[in-house]
Amino acid sequence: MGYCDFILSLIFEYDTPKIVHIHSKKVGVINRLLQLIIIGYIVGYVIIYNKGYQEFDYVVGSISTKVKGISLTNRTILSDKPGIWDVADYVVPPQENGAVFVMTNAVITYNQTQRCPQDVASGDFCTSDADCPAETKIPSGDGFRTGLCVNSSQNGTKVCEIYAWCPFENDTLSEPLLKSAANFTIFIKNNVHFPKFNVSRVNVDSNMSKNCTYDPHTLKSCPIFRMSTITDIIGTPFKNVALQT
Repeated sequence: MGYCDFILSLIFEYDTPKIVHIHSKKVGVINRLLQLIIIGYIVGYVIIYNKGYQEFDYVVGSISTKVKGISLTNRTILSDKPGIWDVADYVVPPQENGAVFVMTNAVITYNQTQRCPQDVASGDFCTSDADCPAETKIPSGDGFRTGLCVNSSQNGTKVCEIYAWCPFENDTLSEPLLKSAANFTIFIKNNVHFPKFNVSRVNVDSNMSKNCTYDPHTLKSCPIFRMSTITDIIGTPFKNVALQT
């Protein structure tokens, strides 16, 4: 009987809501105020402030660079050694983490010998061979003495001769070795991908010429930058950077 009563109650019994009208201004104000607080929280904080209607995804990105440009050796520095430098010569090493290395200057010393006069800046002056004990070295020197007192690069001054990599480098250059380095270009390609939405973006416009060059006024979206433009952006004259060795 208990089971039949349960079935009959499900079929013939039902509930109806009961509405109670409360005639109280105080209770009505509190009720509407609570409703406004809930609506304001949902609309103002959840939807507008926290953008609850949006979905978020982490970006997966990669940046690749490509340097282009060729240069002739600066004839004012190496007048008897003309040569062409390309990317394989001046981008060393070819890959770096988060950077690009471009060589603009170098000190090249030809005709290496095993001995030469000591550098005048070392202060290793002498008047005779006795002032230059063989196989000795001074702290400011560049090599070991040969035991000979020889003429220096300055007229009327003698210094001790030394065993070393000679002649010494002259790193006081007035111009960079690669005079066209300012016009070398760097192509910066940026790829980003949103896995959740399967959306990819790249900073290369298909309608843009591959021969464009970035200009802050006319071609802001071009990803190809001149070396001189990059140094101008950071506020450093390119010549100051190019002369460093």
